[in-house]
Amino acid sequence: MKLITYQSDQGPRVAGVREDGAVDLNRTDPAVPACIKRLLAAGPEMLARAADATAVGDAVPLEQIELTPPIPTPEKIICVGLNYADHARESGAEPPDVPVIFNKFPSAASAHGRPIVLPRLSQQVDYEAELVAVIGRGGRHIPATGPWSTWLPTVVATTFRPATGNTASRAGSGCWARRSTRSPRWARTWSPPTRYPTRTSWPSNCG
Repeated sequence: MKLITYQSDQGPRVAGVREDGAVDLNRTDPAVPACIKRLLAAGPEMLARAADATAVGDAVPLEQIELTPPIPTPEKIICVGLNYADHARESGAEPPDVPVIFNKFPSAASAHGRPIVLPRLSQQVDYEAELVAVIGRGGRHIPATGPWSTWLPTVVATTFRPATGNTASRAGSGCWARRSTRSPRWARTWSPPTRYPTRTSWPSNCG
């Protein structure tokens, strides 16, 4: 099943996507939440209802709706740098012994097709494709064995970042936190608004 969030007169609403357009899930089946975060948190049974609603509801052509980010108000955007060997090699770096963790602020999230706004200190952007795991259900101390498929749909995203001024801006930002004995747990971020546009949401484990 493919999910998007679009802007309606009542605010952002989740819709299912099929070949002829987008189906507002809550209007088709009022039991399905209109908010994508509530839908994902409700678990597999509600996602199955959403899939049924997508199949039978009235579709609106995608070109007639305004997309928002798939998750319009993410609570956190946590990123892992140099997270696969080929990327490390093309960057001229060795894969790190421990993950390079940094964050993006929610204001960096932007919708597919929206303009990318450059900060004044930048003349161009660098970009790369990303695979995003959306954590729809909260938890702590979750074992590495999962079950991941019940709460980790995937989203295709593209990250844009300034190709100039990046290091100096980070170093002068003053947004460092504390460090641990193994990994420098700084609060690293380079997160201007609109810098994290996402395509329509393609959850891979929702039926």
